[in-house]
Order: sequence, then structure tokens, then C-alpha cells
Amino acid sequence: MSKYKLLPVCAGIIAAQFFSVPAYSQIEEVVVTARKKSESLQQVPMAITPFTSEMLERRDFTNLEDIAGGTVGLNYSGESSSGFQSSPTLRGLRQGFATDRVSNVAIFLDGVYLSRQSMANMGMIDMERIEVVKGPQNSLYGRNAFAGAINYVTKRPQEEFEAYASTSVGDGGRQDWKFSATGTLVEGVLLGRYTFGESFYDGHSKNDHPNAKIDPPGFTDGGSDGLLGGWDDKTYNFGLTWLIADNMTLDIGYYKTDLKRENQPNYIVSGVREVARFQTTPYGDMNFNEVSLNTAFGDPTGSVLVSTGNTIWKGALPYNHPGKAEWIGGVNEAGVQDFDFGYGNNPDGTTFIPDEDPIQPGIYADPRGFGFVADTEIQTAAYNWDINDAWSLRYTYSNVEHYGIQSGVAERNLLAGSTLSDSGPEEGTVEKPRVDKQIQSNISNSNPELYIDTTAHELIFDYVPNDEWSFKFGGYYSDSNDESWGIVSYNAMCTSEDQLVDQDQDPTLGCLLSLGHDIKDSPLQQSSGIAIYNLFRDTWSTNRNGWTIYDEQVASVFGSAEWAITPDIRLRVEGRYTQEDKEITRKTDSLAIPAGALVTFQGSGDENERYSAICSPGETVSSDGVTPCSASSDEKTFYYFTPKFSVDWQYTEDNMVYFYAANGLKAGGLNNTDDRDQQTYRPEENWTYEIGSKNTLMDGNLQLNAALYYVDWTDLVGGAAPNSPDSNPNASTVQVNVGDVENYGLEIDGQYFIDTNWSVDFGASYTNPRYKDGTSWDPAASKYYSGCQKGDDGLGIRNPDGSLPANTNFDNVIDFTERCGDVDIGGHELLKVSKEQYTYGVNYNYDFESGWGLYARLDGNYQSAQWLTPMNIGSIRSRSLWNTSLNLISPNGQWELNFWGKNITDKEYVSGAFTISIFNKLIVTQGAPARYGATLKYNFL
Repeated sequence: MSKYKLLPVCAGIIAAQFFSVPAYSQIEEVVVTARKKSESLQQVPMAITPFTSEMLERRDFTNLEDIAGGTVGLNYSGESSSGFQSSPTLRGLRQGFATDRVSNVAIFLDGVYLSRQSMANMGMIDMERIEVVKGPQNSLYGRNAFAGAINYVTKRPQEEFEAYASTSVGDGGRQDWKFSATGTLVEGVLLGRYTFGESFYDGHSKNDHPNAKIDPPGFTDGGSDGLLGGWDDKTYNFGLTWLIADNMTLDIGYYKTDLKRENQPNYIVSGVREVARFQTTPYGDMNFNEVSLNTAFGDPTGSVLVSTGNTIWKGALPYNHPGKAEWIGGVNEAGVQDFDFGYGNNPDGTTFIPDEDPIQPGIYADPRGFGFVADTEIQTAAYNWDINDAWSLRYTYSNVEHYGIQSGVAERNLLAGSTLSDSGPEEGTVEKPRVDKQIQSNISNSNPELYIDTTAHELIFDYVPNDEWSFKFGGYYSDSNDESWGIVSYNAMCTSEDQLVDQDQDPTLGCLLSLGHDIKDSPLQQSSGIAIYNLFRDTWSTNRNGWTIYDEQVASVFGSAEWAITPDIRLRVEGRYTQEDKEITRKTDSLAIPAGALVTFQGSGDENERYSAICSPGETVSSDGVTPCSASSDEKTFYYFTPKFSVDWQYTEDNMVYFYAANGLKAGGLNNTDDRDQQTYRPEENWTYEIGSKNTLMDGNLQLNAALYYVDWTDLVGGAAPNSPDSNPNASTVQVNVGDVENYGLEIDGQYFIDTNWSVDFGASYTNPRYKDGTSWDPAASKYYSGCQKGDDGLGIRNPDGSLPANTNFDNVIDFTERCGDVDIGGHELLKVSKEQYTYGVNYNYDFESGWGLYARLDGNYQSAQWLTPMNIGSIRSRSLWNTSLNLISPNGQWELNFWGKNITDKEYVSGAFTISIFNKLIVTQGAPARYGATLKYNFL
């Protein structure tokens, strides 16, 4: 045996001798089902972080952000949409875009795959435990456990009667109610469990919008309290267990969650590209990389108009909006500012330019918007048959139906909104001319809005002929219909009188029209010559854009064989062979024009025709026979095999070392895009190599686990804006293969019982995911113009021979097709990943002579800084958060009273930032302030 192989053994022996002290309180055994069988956590050869139902209740865990705060190596932020567009990241394997249909981390509820981010938080379902399983699990779980899995394991029906009722109250109007009961329904035949929960929370942060408390119609019905970050959740679930025979059971489950979440407090930072290209604001807030851009539209005289401003945020994002920015308006060839980006013209026809940026300090959210509404129904049936001492069978059926929508006004300044050109009354009409020649509007976007219906079947055989060998094999099939679309609506202003330049509107009336309201009934409809009416009624406004139907069938066979080479050494081989049949139906393009259709509209007084970017079924070009277009439907089949090899050595009863090599793979796919070159993307794949050790030391007082890993990741799939030069702001992000990544990291976790009353737990992780050399990121040149330079003469910096060096803004004006910037991101770190994470907890237990028990805990978590983009220029600061809880239990265990506090130091921090490269903007989310509350639970004995 080499000296390197002896290291973990020697380390364990030395530690055991050094910590040989009397046992105060043995560490309790935690049972997990990460490998689809019940096992002790310390005997599973992989890194797993479990949370028991007791932990979840005592620490008031309500979402994945709480789970991530207690798990080293896991990053998660709900962002401004409160989780609708957020994905967990394990060990730095950040998926390329937050709204990818297939996440890098698979989430399961009792073995049922939950395919969308909006299902990641399951409300108040009665959990037995939550398991965070790290490293690729494709061979066991299937295609989506690329970086790992999160398992929600619910409580099952029991023979003995158990029931409890609980209620919670807290600041921000927090009110929870929950009831659960289980027991025998028919003696020896049928067991049941039922749970109902409702949670209501006004929110934690003030909404500074002047009409924040207005009661708008639509999804935000019920009124607003003037706070952000609240929710209204309802959860129902029941389970039945039919005891068919001594060796045969049938488990039936039903879960329903109705979740309604408000937006989190956030602000928007815009760059010059949005100003010049999309004209949704006259101000740029970015602080770095000044360039000049042609405006999207010329002025009436035909002059070339340009805007100059910054494209990138450099440094750490501030907690609040960075402050008032300077006006960035259009300047013509004579250097005169004669083009307005959003505040109308004065009565004499000159441009109205405010003295200063009208943005107000504070956090503003349109009262008509919401984080998300999500309704989920899950039906399951599991048949278990212990055929004999060696053979067992399990068949699982599941059906998941899910609908989700989020909507909000994504304006830098909600009170001023955006403006669009108004061509005014038609010639010869007697309609009253408009004074400002502009229309103020609040532009909102619901993307993606989605509906999913998935049915799945899984059959597993277990064969254990003796103590030396065990086998598992089976098959899986799922059929999924996944439908998604976006809706852009140009809404009447909801603001205050002093912010209205368009005096034809009524701000109070605007607040009472829901987002997405039919434009024909909006006060924005003022004459047949108004561009917003003629252009956007027939295309964007309130119609489904990027409407796409994904039909997918996944079939796989899998198996594993485990050989006990000796009583202490086990070798395991796993593998899964998968076929994915994918079909895409493109219903509408990014302008909401149906496949094969032609739309005629009037915009800014000009007649225009627009063919759909999607062909008629069976055609390859538009009806005019010339215009290229995307096929209305495509099909593609992917085949792949994902193996895993592992060996573990239980060299003492309490010490184990293991090694594995695992393959993770996500199949390629199809896009709905105007650009035919971006219609498909290739699979992405990783090989992960991990060596780890699990140890119980000091006569059972210390548990210490560690894992060292390396990941080789090829063909990372990320989000990108469409290449089509005439793509519009509504174009859906497409998935493309960005490049290769390598990552290495270390994780350590443990707990130590100091004496009968005191214990500590701890965790630390380091991960270092970097793009490999030669990887390029197109938005750096096409959206941010990263590294572009100009000389003192306004032209590009010249080489001595007069030629242009790389990365120069060579003519001082970048048009929409020009590429200027450094696209090389080789060696850069992945975005939204904390390289370092730490968790720490101090626990105190005490039993009073009266029989009452007390449990108190203080815990903290630290996350290091995160980059905003692959350019590694702007970042989110590191932060530390502290939480506490105190639990009292009555002598007979009938009553439990729990007090809890989160972010008790009231730390101000940026929790996340959503980058929208096509608009050149950031949506920056503030973390929740200090929150406190209490839960009273009564157990029926």
C-alpha cells in the first residue's frame, strides 16, 4: 500500500486517539434514501446534507434560500421574482441561464421529478426530511441530476394515530395554520395521512410607490399592504397505504400547492445600449466602458443620431440604487441634442429635458405586478412487492400538472415609465392634437408563462442473492407536454400626477387596470394614428409571443451491481442508457405573429408589413418566397449512456473512505428563435471525480466528513440573445453551447458534542469553476462591447503602422451589426457562484426538573462574492447572515413553542442580480431584513 493510500487511514486513527474522551451525547443516526433505499447517512459513499423535520420546524425553513443557507456548496437566490426564475447551483455547476427548461440540479418530491424552477418551493407539505445530494446522479435519477439532486421526502401514513396542529405569527403580518393527522383507517388494511397548511405574509420591505396600497384587479386581487416580499400559500396533501398482504403494499399520494408570491425589493440599472437601442429610458446608470451607439431610430430630418454612455457595471453593486444619472440623449451630426428618448416635446416642438433625473430614492414596485403565481397538482401511486428473501419490486406512477406566471413592470423608473412615439391625429381629422407628441407607458413582461403536464412510470427490481452481491435494475418512461410563452403589455401609467408628462392619462385609473389589460380598452388608445395602438395591439401587446410547445418522451433502462470484495470493501458499478425524443412546435414568433402569418401595422405614421419569423407548416421560407424563416416544428432524438463507478472501504465501524467517477449529461435541445443557426444546441457533459471520508470519532461525540472533487465540464449550455439583427426586445433567450469548464473543490462538515448540553456544527466549502482557455462569450462584443477603446481624437487607438489594434471602438459609433470587444473569457470564473462558503451553529439543550425541555440555537452562514457576468467585471458583495431559534417542549411532548429570528443583525445585502444582456440592464434584488416570529404546536397524544 502506498503512502498516499495510507493517509486517510492514518488521519482517522490519529484523530480517534487524540479525541479519545468520555462520550457525552452520542450523535444520532440519520437515515437517508439518496440511493433509493434506506441507509445510514454515514455509510453512503457520497456527500449528502440532510435536514430532518425537526430541523425544518425549529429553524422555520420556508424555501430553498433557507436550505442553501445551511448547505455548503449550494447557492440559491430567489431573485426579484421570488424564485420563479431561480435555479439552485451545486458545487459551482451554475447553469448557463436562470430560465433554462432543464436545471442542473434535479428536484424530486417522493421520487417524482419537478421539472421547473417554479415548483422548487413546495409550500407547507409535511416533510420527513430534505436531502441535498452532491455530485452527478444521472445513473440513478436520470438526465437532470447533472450536478446533484434535492430530495423532498414527505411523511408517510403510519399505523399509530398521530396528529398535530400548529400556528405561527411574526412581524410583517406573518400568519400560518397547519394541521396533520395519520393513523389506521381500516384495521390491518388501510392507513391514511392528511395535511393542510396555509401561510400568509404581508412582506418585509416597504414599497415606496405612491399607489402601493391600491387594490388592483387580476392576480394581485385581495389588496396590497404597501410591503414587498410577501406570500399567500395554500397546501393540501393526503396519502393512503393499502396493506394488500404482508409483503405487498400500495401507496397513493396527492399533493396540491397554490402559491402566490410578491416581488422582492429590487432596483434596475440600465446601460447605454438600452437607451439607444430600445429607448425605454433616457438615462444610463452603468459606470464603466463608455461607447457611442447609433440610436434605433433617426430624427425626422434624417440626421444620424448617437448616444454616448457606459455599458458595464464595474465593481460591487451597492445595496441601493447607485444614484441619479446624467441625461443620455440623441445628438445629431451637428452635435445638437434634438432627439428625445422619453419625455415628450414642449408645446413649441423643442425637446423637453428635465433638469435632473426624476428617479426618486427608495424601492418601487408597481402594485399590479407580482413575483409569481404557481398551481401544482401531483398524483402518485407506488406498488411495493417483496417477492421473496432475494427479490423485491417497486413500480411508481406519477402525474404532474403545473401552471405558473409572473409579471411585473421592468422599468428603471416606474413613476416616469417609458414613452413611445405618437404620430398624432391623421391629416384632415378634427381630433384634438396632442401637446407632448409622446405616450407614457408602463411596459410589463410575463416571460415565461407556462403550463406543464407530465406522466411518468418507473419499474425497479432489487436482487440480493447473498451478503456478497446486490443488484438493481429497471426502466423509466415519461411523456411531457411543456408549453410556454411570454406576454408584453403596454399599460396605462400607475404613478403620481407630478410624474405625468402625458397629461391625457389618469394615474388613478391606470392603477385599476391590470397588467396585460386589453389595449383596446386602455386610455392609451387615443386615435387611429397612435403607434402604440396600431403596432402593438396586433403584435406584442397582450398576445402570446415566443409561444412554444415542447413534447418530450424519455425512455431509459438502468442498473447497478455492488460487490462486497471483502466485508469492508465494496465496489459498485452503475449505468443508465437513455433515449430522448424531442419535438418543438413554434406557434408564434417574438412579435407574437403566428406561424406563416403576415401582419400589416402602422407605426410612427408609416405603413409596414411583417411576415412571421416562423414558416407555415411544411414551408422553408415565408409566403413571399424570399424571407427566410424558422420551421414551425422540428424533431430530434438523443441517445446517451451515463455510467458511475465507485468503491468504498469501511476500514473501521466508524470510519469510511470512498472514491467515485460519475458521468453527468444533459441532452441537447431545440429553440424557438428567428435565427435558423440557433435552432439547436448540443448536449453538455461532465465527468466528476471525488474522494471522500466519513468518520465518527471521540467515542461518538464528533462526526467529521470531507470530500475533494474535480469536474471536467464540456459544452456548457448557456443563454444568449438571438443573432438575428432585427430581433426585438421581446425575443426569447436561446440556448447555445458556450464552451468548456473545469472545476475543483473541497467540502468539510461535521458536528461535535462538547458535553451533555452544548454542541456545535460546522461546514466549509471551496469551489473554483473556470472557463477553459479558448472559451468565448459573444455578448461581450455584441451587447457590452467589453474593452472597446477610443483615442483622444474620438477614433480608435492606432498601432504605429496606422492599423487598428484589437478591441477598439474604431469609428466611435457602434451600429447594431458591429462587434467590438474582448470575447475571450478563458480563465474567468462562472457567474453567480460563491467560491467560499461557511456554516456554523451553536446548540444548547437543557432538561428542567419540571420536565420541560429547552433547545436553543445560534447559526450563521457566509458566502463570498459572486460575479455578475462571465466578463468578471461587476460583482455581488460577500455577506454573512445570522439566525437564531429557541424551542420549549412540555413534559409530555404535547406542547412545543418555538421562537425564531432570521438575519438578526439586520444585514443590508444584495441577494441576487438578474442580468438581461439584450437590454443591457441589471435587476438587482435586496435581501430580506431582520424577521422574527413564533410557532405554537400542539401534538394530539
